Amino acid sequence: MPAPARSAHADRGRLVVSCRDGPGIIAAVSRFLADHGANIVHS
Repeated sequence: MPAPARSAHADRGRLVVSCRDGPGIIAAVSRFLADHGANIVHS
């Protein structure tokens, strides 16, 4: 039986972060995502 077809958006996700503001938060989250092969397309 063939594997089901993947949706054009199957590899997309949404990350919502809620925390106190502070220096370096965006940089840390961005670095984590980049280190794990993620690509930010909208912010």
